[in-house]
Amino acid sequence: MVVRDTFAEDRAPVVLALLREYGTEEWHCEPDRVRRAIVKLGQGDVDQIRHYLNVAKIDYRDVLYYSGDY
Repeated sequence: MVVRDTFAEDRAPVVLALLREYGTEEWHCEPDRVRRAIVKLGQGDVDQIRHYLNVAKIDYRDVLYYSGDY
């Protein structure tokens, strides 16, 4: 799994928990694709994961665009 390859063993559960926040609402589109984009944009930094997660919650298309996955 990409998260476990990108983050230290002690950080992976935190990142996975954060990523599970996206896709919980009916208006959250394409959760798997958006989560992959968030991990890519996060570049191994949990704070960046939080940032892009919040961006995705506002408009998921932004993280897809920023990650080049559009």
